[in-house]
Amino acid sequence: MLVVAACSSSGSSGSPSSQDGSGGNSGGNSAGLASINDLYHEFVAAQSPISVPTLPSKPTAGKSVAIMTCPLPTCANVADPAKTAAQKLGWEAFTVNSPIEPQGYVAAVTQMAQRRPDFAIIIPFFPNTFIAKELAAMQQAGTKIVEIAGGQTPSTSGPVLGETSGTPELSESGRLMGVAVAQDAQGPAHALFVWDPKLASSWEPVMDAFKSVIVGAGGTVDVLGIASSEVGKSVPSQVTSYLQSHQKISYVGFAVSDLATGVPAALKGVGLDSRVKLISRAPTVATMADVSSGAEWATVAEEVEASGYRAIDQLARIDEKIPLGQLINPVGWHQILKKSNLPSSSHTPPRLAYRRRSSSPGISSGGFRRHPDAGSSGRLEGIRSDLGAPLG
Repeated sequence: MLVVAACSSSGSSGSPSSQDGSGGNSGGNSAGLASINDLYHEFVAAQSPISVPTLPSKPTAGKSVAIMTCPLPTCANVADPAKTAAQKLGWEAFTVNSPIEPQGYVAAVTQMAQRRPDFAIIIPFFPNTFIAKELAAMQQAGTKIVEIAGGQTPSTSGPVLGETSGTPELSESGRLMGVAVAQDAQGPAHALFVWDPKLASSWEPVMDAFKSVIVGAGGTVDVLGIASSEVGKSVPSQVTSYLQSHQKISYVGFAVSDLATGVPAALKGVGLDSRVKLISRAPTVATMADVSSGAEWATVAEEVEASGYRAIDQLARIDEKIPLGQLINPVGWHQILKKSNLPSSSHTPPRLAYRRRSSSPGISSGGFRRHPDAGSSGRLEGIRSDLGAPLG
């Protein structure tokens, strides 16, 4: 999905930690393994559409929305669909590029606030305590705020009123990554989890859920901290060096697919590609190509582009004073993807769509459905206007 929020400085870059399986279920726990097998088969199968209620009327046009993005591909994969969806509703949308470091992040939020938009979509790279002053100022000015891909807790009283790709979705992705590993091992698995500890507030739910499944099945999980700024640079050599000195590790999980950039080639270069299997979440087109070729073993597709549409949907409901209910921080859509279950016609992420079920105006959602030429990664084709014209 995208890079997300956080703040903890524990687990500094390049400093691994380890969690073993002591106290967990033994590898001989047949009941636990049966449950893992059941979950794996459930989520490796094509997933059903997600239902989203239709709005009773067309959202008011002429609004403005500030949308945060960042240098990583997953940010653009979220921000661009949000901008497209906003424009389809007749809203003025503009993006603000935030560096993935505290000072630049605060400056980006300040820039958004200075524009005094009706709405703001923030990717909280760091906890909301970092931008408490800016959030309060935007709320006082009447800006309605939602966040994407953060471990924050939204509230009906604000200042953050909704979240997409939040803790529920991130935890589910981590759990399914762990399920894929444990099912493949059919017993105790030895894995490495790669993340940027500066972004802990969002990636920690992924890591914790990944660990929980593998350790619960009697396995072990080591943790390697890297810097997001070194993705595709020093990260591949950091991963291969760790694997060379820890021969028991057979699986590597990445907090987000971007972190795996260059790692498959690095593994092949040192002869580890046949021993170590890679798994990530929130796949990009490059990830899907790697899975298709076998360079990456598996990935967990989730709502990436979809989260941009969901954020606009949340803002439309909030503006029309429609309670979000369970849509305030949804678990979202997930599927475990491997070479064996990728669509033969495409290497791109799965395209999902809002389905028009009635003549009601507004964001005629009626639910998500698989696009006929679906590829494989949690994308929503999106919100439809009162004319039912698809976005994308």
